[in-house]
Amino acid sequence: MVALRPRWQAEWCRSHNPLGTGDVDPQVVRETEATVRLLESLGHSVVPGYPKQLEDQQLIGNFTALWDAGLVASINEAQRAVGAEPQEGDFEALTIEMAEGGGGLTAQQLIEAVATVQRLGFETAQWWSEDGFDLLLTPTLAEPPVPLGTFVNNEAPILGFLRAAAFAPFCAGFNITGQPAISLPLGSSDSGMPIGIHFVAAYGREDLLIRVAAQLETAAPWSGRRPAIHA
Repeated sequence: MVALRPRWQAEWCRSHNPLGTGDVDPQVVRETEATVRLLESLGHSVVPGYPKQLEDQQLIGNFTALWDAGLVASINEAQRAVGAEPQEGDFEALTIEMAEGGGGLTAQQLIEAVATVQRLGFETAQWWSEDGFDLLLTPTLAEPPVPLGTFVNNEAPILGFLRAAAFAPFCAGFNITGQPAISLPLGSSDSGMPIGIHFVAAYGREDLLIRVAAQLETAAPWSGRRPAIHA
């Protein structure tokens, strides 16, 4: 057993979706619960909970604004690199729609978005140190793998974006805070597709992620598992 702490505590977001974008698939909940039992069998203490800041809609809303503005900069850079105006079909419909939103942001709105994301990111990170937990445990995704094209909606591109948000609500907050995280293929769907389990650590604690990953891989090896369709 990896010696982390005498009573290592990992927080578990059972079937709760922190962004409120939809339900978590029962297969994902089942595999997350199985991971909890595995951790407990290895001597870890697992209790429910999560940083409440992850539910603050300002976090995702302002991050999306920064994303939109970044797309404008990326498209402009691509234009400079090739020396030509973008042509129809060069970018996906969703990219164009989000870039249009970014182009409409004022300088003040951009500054406020940066400030809000930084503040909420800092407050989220404090949860690890102030509450004394080592890791946050969630599913990686809210559903088992979906078919290619699920997130494409050329008629209403934003609907594809919202569908993707419902599929991947647990990782988004840590794309924003920049905290270290790892996804382990500990679970399987009824059809044999991989279901990931997601661990998040405090800033600078990649060592905890590597150590718990090594322990879990030893206890429940996954290298021999293959879905029916794989590269």
